[in-house]
Amino acid sequence: MEHSKLPWKLRTKEGNAGFQVDAENQPIADIRYIKGEGSSNKGIQTEKANARFIVRACNSHDDLLAALLGDDENCIPNAQTILSQVLLGNYEAAKTMLREMCLIHAAAIAKAKP
Repeated sequence: MEHSKLPWKLRTKEGNAGFQVDAENQPIADIRYIKGEGSSNKGIQTEKANARFIVRACNSHDDLLAALLGDDENCIPNAQTILSQVLLGNYEAAKTMLREMCLIHAAAIAKAKP
């Protein structure tokens, strides 16, 4: 079975009753802070941080996985090609290839960052 379609979105529930994770405008998860003895308002902030973390992690999962898997299959051939370009004196071509590899990873990482 497949998970709900991405991207997931976070919204505050009415009456400050916690947070809801939605996929295609349908609720898929509720995140609530249950106040216990000696707890403070800090719990609500933790609840919100947890909800944001879940949504961000799920929405960035596919991009991060693709960047890592692509690296696994292409790392050695790409490194050999770049080294060949350097040895041939084609420094600009080598820099361009390195930049392209870095951009793929940077985009995936940026999506996962808060």
